[in-house]
Formats: sequence, C-alpha cells, structure tokens
Amino acid sequence: MTKKYRFYKDKIIASVTIELKDDNIFSASGTLHSPTDECGGQCLDEINTHFSDDPKFQKIYRLWQLYHLNDMHPECEHQHNLGWQDIAKTPVTVREYYRKYDTIHICDDITTKIINYAKQQKSYIPTDEEVKYLNLERFPKTYDEVLNSPYYELNKTEIKTRGWLSYSDTPLGLLGKPCPVCEYKYGTSWIKFDIPENDLNEIKELLK
Repeated sequence: MTKKYRFYKDKIIASVTIELKDDNIFSASGTLHSPTDECGGQCLDEINTHFSDDPKFQKIYRLWQLYHLNDMHPECEHQHNLGWQDIAKTPVTVREYYRKYDTIHICDDITTKIINYAKQQKSYIPTDEEVKYLNLERFPKTYDEVLNSPYYELNKTEIKTRGWLSYSDTPLGLLGKPCPVCEYKYGTSWIKFDIPENDLNEIKELLK
C-alpha cells in the first residue's frame, strides 16, 4: 500500500510518500521545494522545519522517525535498548597520516643495509633506533585524536559516524562490536523490528 501526501505553505511545497509492505514494513520519503531549500529522499527532517505545525505531517514524521525501514536494523533488540542506534550517529574525526620523506629515506636505508648483509650471507642486527623506524606504520589513523609524531605528516581528515567505523580498528567503532547480551555483532545482518499494533493501525489509517 502506498499513498502520497502534499503540503503547502506560502511558496513552500512538500510531498511525502508512505508505504507499507508485507503488512509490517514501513517506509517514507519526500521532496521539498522552497526559496531556501531543495531536497529529496530522506529529507523529512528538512520538511519538518517548515511544517512542524501541520498535524497530518507530524503523524507521518513521528512514524518515520520510529519505523522507517523497520526491517533493516543493524542492531539487535538488546543493542537497540542500549541506545546504539543513537550512538551510531555520533561523529568521529578520522585522521590519516603518512611517513615524512626523511622517515621513508631512513627506513629504505636500513632495509638496504639488511639486504646487503643477507647477500653476503651475513646477519645484521639493527639498533633499537633502526627497529623503531622499521616498525613504523605506513598510513596510521587516529580517531578523535591528533598524532603528535616527528615521523609523520597529516594526509587527510574526514568525519565518519561510529556506526560506519569498525570495532576492530577502534574502540569507538560499532561495526562488528558484539552485543553484551547475545553476542550478535552490530551491522553483520539486517534485523526486523515489528511495528506495535497501535502505530501499525495509525499507518493503515494514513494509507486509506
């Protein structure tokens, strides 16, 4: 079942399409045209800034916030109750670094020295300082931190949310993080949350 609603105010026009599949899978999308905003898709937050006083839109907006694509939750029920769906939206500054030219040059010299010794069937034991250089990562990353090191320069910076960061890369990441109750790993499958009967009836009323 699908239905489209249109909302008008001054020179602002918005449309919202709601859909119910398999009697319990809800989705909503919209478009907005105004002198200051132009958007489409999952833009109900933007539409709400113009139609927060419209009772019909507010019904749809609440349902969208709660149940949009309710069959595609990356979190299990326990993680949901712990608020992981909100934690997943937390932004994290990811900084990637690369080794300075001088650092690369020193590493190459050490490697060449070891290889030349090996060619003569000799062993070379690097110094502690040389071992430190040999163990430097090529492109280390930091998460919400700044790397203060004389061996590296900043390569790039980007903002990611915790829901898109791997738990194996940083403790801030949620992808692959096990649930403390059932050990389900966040983001490894899509989980369906059924819509409560009272809200499901409201959706069906809107679709009439």
